[in-house]
Amino acid sequence: MDFRDAMKHKGVDFFEVAGPFLMGTLHKYEEVMRVVAEKPKIRIVSFGKVPFFDPSDLHLLQAFHEKCQRDKISLILLGMQAQPFKMIKEKGLYDSIGPKNFVGNTEEAEKRVLQILSK
Repeated sequence: MDFRDAMKHKGVDFFEVAGPFLMGTLHKYEEVMRVVAEKPKIRIVSFGKVPFFDPSDLHLLQAFHEKCQRDKISLILLGMQAQPFKMIKEKGLYDSIGPKNFVGNTEEAEKRVLQILSK
């Protein structure tokens, strides 16, 4: 059983964004999950294959984060590359999402999941 399978059993969704085209990907993911799955306690979104953000991507991530907050879903961002991370910090989204919710690898993500679930 890999990390993703293990997390599903704990009420955790895992989604990997691949490539530079964030526009619409998070929205489509949200739509599919609303139809096919129970609302998770935690969402992990992997950005390791996203080399850059533009302002519209940042806006989409902010809207996605706000939706997670409204639905009482913790959001963990995994493997953020340098340019998107810098943009997130500069625009204040880093503090809004929370420094503990930015993790570099699946081991850190799993530790963060366990911290959140133990509250």
